[in-house]
Amino acid sequence: MVQIPVEQVVAAAHALRLAGRWSLAEQVLAAAAADDPAELAAVAMARAEVAVDSDFWRWTTSAEAAMQRAAKALADAGQEPTIALLSFDLELLRLRQDYFTELLGPDGPRFGPEGRDLAAVDDLALRAHRLRDTAPDRGRGGSAAFCGGLVADNLRGDPEAARPLFGAALAAGEQADDDLLAAEALRHLCAMNHDAGDRDLARRQAERSVELRQRAGCVPLTLAQQLLVAEMTAQEGLGEPSPVAAGIRGWAAALGLGILESQAAALCGAPGAS
Repeated sequence: MVQIPVEQVVAAAHALRLAGRWSLAEQVLAAAAADDPAELAAVAMARAEVAVDSDFWRWTTSAEAAMQRAAKALADAGQEPTIALLSFDLELLRLRQDYFTELLGPDGPRFGPEGRDLAAVDDLALRAHRLRDTAPDRGRGGSAAFCGGLVADNLRGDPEAARPLFGAALAAGEQADDDLLAAEALRHLCAMNHDAGDRDLARRQAERSVELRQRAGCVPLTLAQQLLVAEMTAQEGLGEPSPVAAGIRGWAAALGLGILESQAAALCGAPGAS
């Protein structure tokens, strides 16, 4: 029987997760053989990350159980520095999942403060602020700032409060060579700049976000950003978005990305688009 080091298994699952192959990533991690508590914790954490991504993109319901298993594995592993980092990552992951839960309704994302429990929104913002203040490195601090920006912009409807948080996330992503963090921050900054009328800057930021997502090998996020560029193109009267949207719709359908498939269908005017 072939034995593969746990760190390589986790790296392979990470690449599969970015590619939108969540079921295969879970299978790889479930087959991982490990006895060391730290290795078991790393595998459990990777499975939680896969589950959170899957819940968001495919509307599955596996994240909570996976995060509970990760918390137990981390508690069993002790307090060595690597475990402390994973524990921080689990807090960030739980914050992200709780944000998704607040954002997503039965019909898809719901933006703005109307109809929300603002005390719950405040709690998410406080958690993001605390994690940013206690982050063990710049990259993780940037991820916490990005989460705070999401809460301010998408849940509170306060883009001016969100802008500096996204700016901090972008700077951290660039400094830490974290392409996905930088790309995510650019996505939200470009949308703000487009709404504010600075369309040239917005387009440069949008296209840079696509490039960074492609370089990271993240298929779902690349498709989402390409869809945003197509929407901006249509709004500016610079071209017909249907061919691009149709391609995105095909990719989204193949990967089971219901949110993106519906949005792309609407943009290309497909029958039955929601």
